[in-house]
Amino acid sequence: MRKSATAAGGSVIVAFTLLTVAAYRPDAPTKAMLVQQSAEVWAKTDKAAIPKDFESYAALSQPYRKAAYRYLSWSTRESLWRTHLESFVLPTDSLSPEQRETVARIGRVLTSEQKQFVRLWIDSVVARGYKPDWTIEQRQALVKPFCQKAHALFGAQTTYDIFGLIGPIDVSYRNLLRSEALPHIDQAALFDITPAKNLLRKALAKAGLYQVGNCNCNVSSACDCGGGQYCVGSQCSGWIGCGCGGYFTCNGNQCAQG
Repeated sequence: MRKSATAAGGSVIVAFTLLTVAAYRPDAPTKAMLVQQSAEVWAKTDKAAIPKDFESYAALSQPYRKAAYRYLSWSTRESLWRTHLESFVLPTDSLSPEQRETVARIGRVLTSEQKQFVRLWIDSVVARGYKPDWTIEQRQALVKPFCQKAHALFGAQTTYDIFGLIGPIDVSYRNLLRSEALPHIDQAALFDITPAKNLLRKALAKAGLYQVGNCNCNVSSACDCGGGQYCVGSQCSGWIGCGCGGYFTCNGNQCAQG
């Protein structure tokens, strides 16, 4: 009886979502899209101004950090990720103000097991994976099992905040994304809709909903679109800088919260 009720409830939610998709017609760029486009223009035309130290890089808004990342050398990327992740394992009195802010905006105290995992990520993923002569396949083969483990140990949102983003959470940009997302129901609190997720993802992609810019996430990486946000595929692809540790090509658009 419970299974029938769950299935029926899931059908209602999916039907409602699809009706919302059908009724939606994107007719103008969102503010989030304009911010990202502005960041991409800045990074491309003013490469000399792109900061390479953690303190200055972390001060950029999130779209500007992502746009700048693809123009950094692999050694600079390694240095930024190392400093970022050390924020979570070094003594507080040894951290810079930017590192303290990075920890504070996570909004939770990591367990000893989680801190041990961050150290392992530094020693294994960071120390080995930013070699300039490595292929994309080599980098991804290294990071994928770590990313999967992180997702299980930290949850989707915290995994993204720690391993998918250099520097503190950009609260202003995150609020902007949320304000422009489609209204949604907390489906997980009602019932498991896992079987319907692929259908929802395809419907969102077909309608072109909530594309905040050009290729700002990776469809297959667990470190992108934290907190249940969908990253839908698109025709764009190219620069590396998405997903776990920035090892993945950006091949999709962050779409909407599920």
